[in-house]
Amino acid sequence: MGVRIAPVYAEQSLAILFIDLDGFKGINDTLGHEVGDRVLSMAALRVKNFSTDSQLVCRWGGDEFLVVLSHEGHQQTSTFAKGLIEKMSEPYVDGTYRVTIGATIGISIYPEHSQSKEELIQHADMAMYQQKRQAKGSVGYFNETLRLQLQREFNLRDQLITAAEKDELNLVYQPIVNAKTGKVEAFEALLRWNSALGLIMPDQFIAIAGQYGQIKNIGLWVLERACQQAKVFQQRSPEIAICVNVSVVQFQDEDFIEQISNVFQKHDFEPSGLHIEITESFFASDKLGLMKQIKALQEMDIQISIDDFGTGYSSLSSMQDMGVDIVKIDKSFVDTIQGSGLSIITAVLHIANELNYQVVAEGVETEEQAKILRDLNVDYLQGYYFSRPMESEQALEYLESQAS
Repeated sequence: MGVRIAPVYAEQSLAILFIDLDGFKGINDTLGHEVGDRVLSMAALRVKNFSTDSQLVCRWGGDEFLVVLSHEGHQQTSTFAKGLIEKMSEPYVDGTYRVTIGATIGISIYPEHSQSKEELIQHADMAMYQQKRQAKGSVGYFNETLRLQLQREFNLRDQLITAAEKDELNLVYQPIVNAKTGKVEAFEALLRWNSALGLIMPDQFIAIAGQYGQIKNIGLWVLERACQQAKVFQQRSPEIAICVNVSVVQFQDEDFIEQISNVFQKHDFEPSGLHIEITESFFASDKLGLMKQIKALQEMDIQISIDDFGTGYSSLSSMQDMGVDIVKIDKSFVDTIQGSGLSIITAVLHIANELNYQVVAEGVETEEQAKILRDLNVDYLQGYYFSRPMESEQALEYLESQAS
């Protein structure tokens, strides 16, 4: 259906509402497309009946709708949009089923945001997309900052697809040292992206990779490249392990175990040389499934670390349920080790000792922090005090300097 802003409204401010249903895919997946089509028809009727004073109402595609209103101010438009969400969220009942879905709405304003109908719809779509990520079931307005943010995100998404092929992805390595001997016993592999836009850090692109379905391929690339490099490190020091961060999407993949096994076979790599790092947030989802996956990896002789411990989902008391091998204390506690951080670190160490977990303190930046942590009998230390993340050649030199 074409969308036209008629000349009669040229001097009038209009609000373009882009409506996307929340949870509709689950109906198709669980109850079937026939039920989904009936629910969609009921949802369309609700949009039409609620929008009696609108200039335009139409289905845009899939489970998306457009409504164009006279815009007399944000308060009036927001009140309408919130009322529509409330109406869309009422149960859908038809004989044998009763289902509930929601809606998220993005809004752009004519002529404030554009005089082009295509751009206005695109801007409202952008606002809806961002709002759905931040707070489903609510209303968000387009603004220029959002446009620039999403434009950059889409550019990064498109470039990320071919980043590995173009040899733009790179691993750097930060040593993890034995607290008592000071010797390197492992390296953490950290991903970097040298894109056409310059160096992009993981906190800027990992979420994008996860959002657009690229995280599994990137994660597998990291795993394979890290194991290859670990083989080189082990020629200098046979006991060196490599630590690799794994996303929850990758960890939950039913093919993950097989993929790791294939990497081991391809590169003749000993599983005991791999440590997989996951974050506490993993345990906020399918805890039983994750514990089963952890157990399977441990049976392969892979060690599992909980990264950034103390900042996420878990409490100290839940450490007993994790069944991991290593706990990595977050940098924020090391930063405050001369204050409140000391109590947290002491408590973690006590529980870890009882459960036979090893402990790594991250973010060690000063000699004084290192000394306190050694005195507390932390097993391993990691941070800028020992070394910043290094290229593979520098990491090899670091290993050789310790051997001499």
